[in-house]
Amino acid sequence: MRFVVFVLLGIALSGQAVADRADRPRKPSAPVRVYLDSKPVTGGYEVRLVAVPTRDVPAIELMLGDKKLAFGATVVGQRRELVTRISVRGGEGLDVIGSASADGRNKVTSLRVGTQPAQRKRSTTIRTLPDGREIQEVR
Repeated sequence: MRFVVFVLLGIALSGQAVADRADRPRKPSAPVRVYLDSKPVTGGYEVRLVAVPTRDVPAIELMLGDKKLAFGATVVGQRRELVTRISVRGGEGLDVIGSASADGRNKVTSLRVGTQPAQRKRSTTIRTLPDGREIQEVR
């Protein structure tokens, strides 16, 4: 009988926890969709930061690398862009980060231009447990 009560109580609590998470509001963020786009050019990449507000905002500020561009009032769906050139030597890559600020909030996105970083080989260690079994530890 206790087992049934615990199972029913567990089901009821887990269902309540899922419902609570669904009703909880999400963390506030800037009312803008942001993405980066790139195309190769001589000596590097041309990177474009695009911001599209999801509601009317009094101002939008875009930042990409060392460039900053401020726009005035922007209506929902109106695209705002910032374009810059990023120098990347052959065979190398670079992570580019762009951000848009609107209504006192910020939204950030990133993009890798050039080659991907080399995967670091994970070191492994063989351990012997007290019962004689061997396990492999990966860090």
